[in-house]
Amino acid sequence: MKWTDKEKYQIAKFVTMGLSDSKIAERMGKTHSAVKHYRQRHITDIKIEDSKEVTTEANGTQTATILMRLKHEPDKSPRTMLALTGYDPDKFDLISSQYKVYEQHSTEDGTVPQYSIKVKVKPKDDISVSELSGIINRNVKQKRLNRKSGTLKHMLVVPLYDLHFGINNFENMKPFADKIIATITGGCYEKIVIELGGDLLHSDYLNAVNHHLIQ
Repeated sequence: MKWTDKEKYQIAKFVTMGLSDSKIAERMGKTHSAVKHYRQRHITDIKIEDSKEVTTEANGTQTATILMRLKHEPDKSPRTMLALTGYDPDKFDLISSQYKVYEQHSTEDGTVPQYSIKVKVKPKDDISVSELSGIINRNVKQKRLNRKSGTLKHMLVVPLYDLHFGINNFENMKPFADKIIATITGGCYEKIVIELGGDLLHSDYLNAVNHHLIQ
């Protein structure tokens, strides 16, 4: 069954009000099975705004007060408060928030809980990680590297970085050196590349050596 946006909103509103599937079906003129099927597939935790008031200051700070009905009482975390009031937690920082619960009495629907949330937010000065990665990868294109004729088929690269000689000694390095030697002698390589980089000498040790030389 295809539902219109208006009907989807009506179902969400009735579920939030606590009406059963049969009551919703009766009010909307639909079958019980159709309402139940849609609710189970699409409705988990619903927000229906009864009113929303937003004020914006010259520095970009905004204060929003929202009165809403929810199917479940939410947690009070900053991300939840921002999301409930319509702010992207990745684009706004929460300065403060207030949370109140009211009971609205109706002869037709009984007691319906309403939630009042007031937040004060400001736009983030920096961009989110997802936005940054999007900018970095925006113009990145996949490139396939084709093997050229004559390329070495048996080549070994030994990366040796951040060895920190000075604080490190031969006894510490010997087990690793033995593994490297075993790999080299146990293979048949056309070319072996040993890369040295990072902190070859420990910085404190280097200062101590310089101090000794100066004296």
